[in-house]
Amino acid sequence: MAAATPAVAQPLADKRAQAVVIKKQLDRLDATMEVEVEDYDQALYRYGNANVRVAQNQSRLRVLNARVGRLQTSLDVRADSMYRTGPVGIVDVLLGATSFEDLATTWDLLNQWNQREAATVSDLRIARVETRRTETDLEAARTTARSQFRIVADRKRLIESQVATRKQMLSGVE
Repeated sequence: MAAATPAVAQPLADKRAQAVVIKKQLDRLDATMEVEVEDYDQALYRYGNANVRVAQNQSRLRVLNARVGRLQTSLDVRADSMYRTGPVGIVDVLLGATSFEDLATTWDLLNQWNQREAATVSDLRIARVETRRTETDLEAARTTARSQFRIVADRKRLIESQVATRKQMLSGVE
């Protein structure tokens, strides 16, 4: 019986040595996977933030486009009115006035219209600049989101590959 023990002990010792090697390999793989999972989580977080920025810019763009539309419509209506009735000038105001009070009232009304139209033109110009800036920000956010999505997908594939390698290593030991 003493002769059988050394024969069994050798394969057992070989298996233990193999298990130690595999354990070290698994530890290294687990450390690598931990880093990859952290990278994945960070990329996923950045992807989420980029998508939030995309949604915010899309919402802002809808508001700006509606504002530009309202301002442009206001100016178009005034331009159409001026085309149909002709512009009102100083001579029209002077000749159309029946009294000084009528002249002053008409003059004030024309000044208010002009100020309102100038403000509308200024607001329209500002809204168009904001629209272009928002469109640029939206495209940048979309580009960032696409980039982060690719990083997330790459990290996920790498992690899945490492998990498969780990399972394969463990199945060899078992």
